[in-house]
Amino acid sequence: MNKPKEFKLGWLSPDGELVECHTFDHISSASEICDKLGYSYANARGNAPDDVLLAHGWLHLTYSMLDHEYRIYYAYFNHVRLTETQKAYIRPFKEMGYTFGDLFEMTWEENDEEFN
Repeated sequence: MNKPKEFKLGWLSPDGELVECHTFDHISSASEICDKLGYSYANARGNAPDDVLLAHGWLHLTYSMLDHEYRIYYAYFNHVRLTETQKAYIRPFKEMGYTFGDLFEMTWEENDEEFN
């Protein structure tokens, strides 16, 4: 994999496909992805499309306007772990010195065996 030059915002699938979107477009982008993949997000519990993507192992790559840092969100507390493909996508950025928030940094090296 070639080393990426800039960190792009969007949704990173479990198989490493990046769907780019702007910081404030992540909900509409999540809706489009859910519709394309047939994920239901309109139900009695009112699941938001971004929560549905996170539950299916997608990562939300974003930029915090509050602290001016990049963030990667995923459904860690739902027992979702990064795939090796997602790690391979992110690793070059970490090697360049990027950080992605406390929870992500604390769980970066975790795997399912350590969790169980």
